[in-house]
Amino acid sequence: MFFMEDDDDEEDGGEFDIREVEKTIGALRQCYSIFNPGTHVCKRNRDHAMSFAHCGSGVVIGEKYAEMHRLMERRARLEFMRDYTNRINAVRLFIAHLEDLCQEEYQTWYAVKHELDTGEITTNLETLSHICEELRMHHVNHWNSVKQHLHTSKWLRPQLPELCMEMDHMRLMLMQYRDVALWWVEQIIRIGLEVFAHMDVDNITQTMLWNVARGIEDFNSILQTVRHINSHDIHPHRTLNVDGKAALHSALFNCVSNNSTAHVASSVKPIPFSKVLHTLALERSMVAAKALHSYFTMNQEFLSLQQANRFSEFTWESVVNGDNGKSISFDTRTSDYHSSSSQGSCSGLNVKIGNLIVPDLTGLPNPLGEFGRQEREFASSFLGVVCQSTTLLRKHVVKGGAHWGKKFSPRTQRHSSAFRFDIEPNSKPPLLSELKVKTAEKNEENSQKLDAHFSRHDPKRKSVTWGDNADSTVKLQLTSRYIDLVWNGIGNNLCLVFEQHVWNRGDGVAQGLGHVGLCPDSLLMVIVYMIQQGVAKEFFPAQLEEPLQSVSRRLVASAAWAKWEEAICGALASSTVDKCSPTPLAAGAYSTVTAKLLRDTFRPLLFLVTSVNSIKTQRVSSEVLKQSAEVRKESLEILVPAMARVLATCSVSLKWCHVKTFQFLSGWAVSPFLLVTQSDIKVLADESKKALTLVKPFIPEPPKSSSNQVEHQLVLQLTALSLQVGEQCGQLQMLSGSAVKQFASSLKAMASDFFQGAMPLGKVWRKKSNQEFPTDPNEYVKQALDTLVVPILMGVVNLKTTAQLGTLSVTVVSVCETWTELILKEKIKFSLYGAHQLYLDFLHVRTWLSESIQNDEVKQSILSLDIFKYLFGAVSLLKKQPKKKGVATTVNREEMSTEVSITSTTSQRNNSLLSFGEGSGHTSECNSDHDDVSVPDLDNDNYKMPNSVDWLALRVHGGARSWKLPSCFNREVND
Repeated sequence: MFFMEDDDDEEDGGEFDIREVEKTIGALRQCYSIFNPGTHVCKRNRDHAMSFAHCGSGVVIGEKYAEMHRLMERRARLEFMRDYTNRINAVRLFIAHLEDLCQEEYQTWYAVKHELDTGEITTNLETLSHICEELRMHHVNHWNSVKQHLHTSKWLRPQLPELCMEMDHMRLMLMQYRDVALWWVEQIIRIGLEVFAHMDVDNITQTMLWNVARGIEDFNSILQTVRHINSHDIHPHRTLNVDGKAALHSALFNCVSNNSTAHVASSVKPIPFSKVLHTLALERSMVAAKALHSYFTMNQEFLSLQQANRFSEFTWESVVNGDNGKSISFDTRTSDYHSSSSQGSCSGLNVKIGNLIVPDLTGLPNPLGEFGRQEREFASSFLGVVCQSTTLLRKHVVKGGAHWGKKFSPRTQRHSSAFRFDIEPNSKPPLLSELKVKTAEKNEENSQKLDAHFSRHDPKRKSVTWGDNADSTVKLQLTSRYIDLVWNGIGNNLCLVFEQHVWNRGDGVAQGLGHVGLCPDSLLMVIVYMIQQGVAKEFFPAQLEEPLQSVSRRLVASAAWAKWEEAICGALASSTVDKCSPTPLAAGAYSTVTAKLLRDTFRPLLFLVTSVNSIKTQRVSSEVLKQSAEVRKESLEILVPAMARVLATCSVSLKWCHVKTFQFLSGWAVSPFLLVTQSDIKVLADESKKALTLVKPFIPEPPKSSSNQVEHQLVLQLTALSLQVGEQCGQLQMLSGSAVKQFASSLKAMASDFFQGAMPLGKVWRKKSNQEFPTDPNEYVKQALDTLVVPILMGVVNLKTTAQLGTLSVTVVSVCETWTELILKEKIKFSLYGAHQLYLDFLHVRTWLSESIQNDEVKQSILSLDIFKYLFGAVSLLKKQPKKKGVATTVNREEMSTEVSITSTTSQRNNSLLSFGEGSGHTSECNSDHDDVSVPDLDNDNYKMPNSVDWLALRVHGGARSWKLPSCFNREVND
């Protein structure tokens, strides 16, 4: 036989055909067989199967036969290794090609987003159908092909157990490469859809639309098949690293890297058609938003205002609207509800903000004139291709799986307003050649609400597919939905365009307005009113009015946030260096610089809350109710961050006032202390109360649960923030009250120390009455006024009338009470001479206050305090002393300037003079030598003198004596 011949041709490199080798092995197999154990080779006799027959060359032939077996098995193994190596190299090259395509697509997307001039926009989605076809035909089933080769090759069967162990690593590698390829295809689709939406509509052909739609369909089908295979894989994915350290490193890397192979299979998801519509609508609306942005900011009139750079500071209290002085408000009425009077008034107004006149742009061409028509044509063409050439909008039942053999009534659903088309996986896929793309409804509940019509593949339907009524219905619904998404997306994208930064070109000229947060507030309000003018005059389509109103509200909110950040930073910087000197406010009021900045921090927030609170909707149709709910949700989205900033401002204000109050009180810096406690606290508390009042209509009482969870959460957040702001405001008011009490206590302590050291306590008050009465007050009284009252009187100059009255009332009452308490405590004895001297001291205090207080209202209230009745009543009691034993003395009215009749009583005074602004409210007529000071007439006021017994006991003559009664008078008498 030829394989046993040892000729020179074979040694020289001659090769046999593999088919000849197969025939030779088949012929030898008929004659020889290998018996184990023993490894004997013998000639087989057909007649005697179990007998042995000796052949001289049989052993040599058997050895050659065994060697040939080994060579063929090795050759099959090498071919098998070459096969899967080529497959790995092919999928690697395919992935590298996908990476290049994705990089090109991303560069195009970057150029589109940054408005770089790159010529005509193109996308790689044109080849998406071919990419998915190559992926499906050549790269998805690599492992299935390898397994088929492994199990069908007869030369690999003896090595099957060994090869299965070795190929586990290869299986993981092929499956991971497959998942990576799917991930790159998904990235190409997602980025490519955004680029595709920015292409010129006139350059988009039907072939391109078909490739895009068909490619997305193929991608979903491939991903569906892969997921189904993975769900039935008995070998879950494991790491490729065998070494312990390498496995640990790989696990740590997979945890922090979202793009690692451990996350690819779970991250790639099918692309529902609703996602395609949303992406296209969002990107197409960006084109319209850029056109609107150029329309508002690049017109000649606005550029002249911007280049003039003469902007007056915008006052956040109100916006002057023409000559009416109305504050800005955002009306939610659409053009269908505009009255003729409102249109006429709006068109006739010349809106002016500060020194800027708002330009009227309604005379310019409409930037969206052809946009709506082009979008409808594009949507109609694209959806026509989707309905006629793909099954993205239909539900298919694939044979096989858990429901194999059951009867189904497949049908296509009419989709709801959300148009969610999610792909549901089956438990068992069919053969790849028979696999169809499946699209499932969102869930079982939604599927019951949808109107059914038979699928094209159902036998009950007609075979004709053109002019299908169901396709036409779905196409019209999706077109309408797409147009609504485009109009609604214009508002959001316009806000994004207004918040984009621009960089200077080489010549130093800015390429647009830039971020609105960096613009002057007056210029930003000009843009807001230009938008309002266009909406009021029905210049824009009706579907665009509500999105533009939303843009106006967001622009005002953006300006308010920027102003708040500027003001709060200024207030925090000022709080570290502020000396708390008086700074004028409106209406003659004063405060510290920091308090003024904190008040200015509240202003943009209150203006924004006022603007949101002014939104009123009076329409009752279902569409209007839906818009009203959206407006309320958007209002809550503005109010929640506004109240959060109000809370932050209240916290800073409370901290500032608390620190400065006790800092100045401990150092007895009267003027700044009074400015902080009597002006700053009141100003900041009033601003907090205004915010709470404006937000109150948005907080339901009692709280109600809403079907809209987002709105419900916003209401809960707003309620919590309002409660916290109320607590901060209450703490501010409590701080004011506690500060006044501590101020009064400190003043009493200072007055007590002063009078104990300066007031004479000896014989000067007990001089004999036969001497001439004094005519001048004591020097310690003048010193007391200069030391205790003058600093406070200087500190209240910059306060309001009520604050001045309250502070001076506390001061006068505290000083006089401390004075009289010291007299009673030391039990100073007074003769008629001493009583008259004390009267002059008291009268000097009253006269000095009358001359020093400039405010007539405050002066009248201070001089009418009950403390002066108490002082002069005490003097009257001290004057009732007998000149001789047993003879009472009647004091001459001309000498003493007054005659006071006192009714003895032990009741105590109940005057709460620690509260600001309290007084007796009236004065008596003046009957003394001083024309500007009126001594209280206690007879007319029926004033009850407290501590009268103690004062009577201080008389030198006629004072109280301690008598020792007999024991018989100590018995208790029972009634």
